[in-house]
Amino acid sequence: MKICHIVFASFLLSTIVQAQNKLYPNEFPLGDVALLDGPFKHARDLNIEVLLKYDVDRLLAPYRKEAGLPQKAEC
Repeated sequence: MKICHIVFASFLLSTIVQAQNKLYPNEFPLGDVALLDGPFKHARDLNIEVLLKYDVDRLLAPYRKEAGLPQKAEC
């Protein structure tokens, strides 16, 4: 009886599920986008500045510890 339900459910799912070709039909290359001066560019620049200030060794310390590799900084 369970096999019958599984076969029936898989048949129903196979007829319902359809893959979507593209998420958006009018996609364009990222190179076609220019970010001009404004709040979004300021936020992006500030985000980049903050991310570059992070100590990479400190961020990777727990993963290096878990992998058994020598730590360059403490967690």
